[in-house]
Amino acid sequence: QIQGRGREGKGGGERREGKGKGRRRRNPFLLASLWWGKRAIPVRWIHGSMLPFSSRIAKQHASVRFIDACFRGVGQVVFVNNPLSGLLFLLSLSLPSAWTGEAVYVRSVVAGFAAVMSSTLLASLLHFDPALVQNGMFGYNAYLVGAGVSTFGRLKYGGGVEEWLSCLFLSILFGLITPIIANALFRTFGSVFGIPHLTLGFNICLYIFFGIAAVEDGPFYLSFDRGVVNASSSLYSSTFAAVSSMPANASSSGGGSTSLLSDMNITATSIFFASVRGVGQVFFCDDHISGLLLLFSVFLSSPLASLYLLAGSAEGTLLSLLLSRFSPSLLTSLISGLAGYNTCLTFAATAGIFFVPSLSSFLFSLLSAATTYLIATSMVRTNMMGSRYPVGTLPFCFASLLFITATAGMRRGEK
Repeated sequence: QIQGRGREGKGGGERREGKGKGRRRRNPFLLASLWWGKRAIPVRWIHGSMLPFSSRIAKQHASVRFIDACFRGVGQVVFVNNPLSGLLFLLSLSLPSAWTGEAVYVRSVVAGFAAVMSSTLLASLLHFDPALVQNGMFGYNAYLVGAGVSTFGRLKYGGGVEEWLSCLFLSILFGLITPIIANALFRTFGSVFGIPHLTLGFNICLYIFFGIAAVEDGPFYLSFDRGVVNASSSLYSSTFAAVSSMPANASSSGGGSTSLLSDMNITATSIFFASVRGVGQVFFCDDHISGLLLLFSVFLSSPLASLYLLAGSAEGTLLSLLLSRFSPSLLTSLISGLAGYNTCLTFAATAGIFFVPSLSSFLFSLLSAATTYLIATSMVRTNMMGSRYPVGTLPFCFASLLFITATAGMRRGEK
């Protein structure tokens, strides 16, 4: 209860709360305002899931609600149920095309959002759970599938416009498949076991595409040249020059990796940017500026979530740096951010998404992220059981489901 009576200000202002021990404490972040021209926009309008905005959207036309659900689906890739963050994600991921001259970044965003729209539309037409559809839960797997198809898929015959159209066709096609798989996983994992299915739908669709592209006489082939740092980057060009010139027996010599680290001049700055790239690699983007903008977009919705994502990526990066003493080839994945994208998702999931944020959950997330990194490294080292395909987000799914299921059993008192 709030002690004391409220009183009106002289100008008929807002009701003030009296002082007392039971006075309700409010989050100062939510009481802040952003100034847009001459108007003040309360931060609470854009914070979290934008509840004041959502209540207005619910009264709008179905097309407006559809666009809102699509943007939320993009944000749900990193557990953010915020349409503004989703829109900023798309803009941030498109920017590298401006200074690299590579259209693949824009194509990845267009293909991903086309998959989100097709997936959300089909989920609505099939009358899947309206709350899940509106919150973007049928969109995040679709975005990853569309972006993955655009990143790894290439057309054997022709290019340019033909490759764009084929990429859009595949993205929309897999976008229509994704909600079927997602709804089946919702009913299996959610209803039966009471655990989330995370990005398993994305991994299933991605490996279906890999199987299609692996056909020798098919129209597509796979290209894995993305996901490493652009060699023209002045900050990291010396790093990749050192890795490429590394002797074949460097990993077997104890001092080889030490001299390599000194030649590459690994500093705290390079580790930080590698961690930022790890967040961007969740969206198949290897640009550190986009990674910073992604973290800022997450910060608008949840400052704690942005901290968790960066901390998880940093943990994977540091683990890769430590193990590079025994295997210097790990430095390539370290600098490109590939060592951190799975760990940042696991860290965020176990630190504050599916658990109450606390010191114990933070320490628990450190262990789960380390497990994710070990799973990812072992899968890469075994070359995905004889194939040459990327691991996707399977390490994140395996480790997160393992820890979430184990702790759920302990809470119920099961042995």
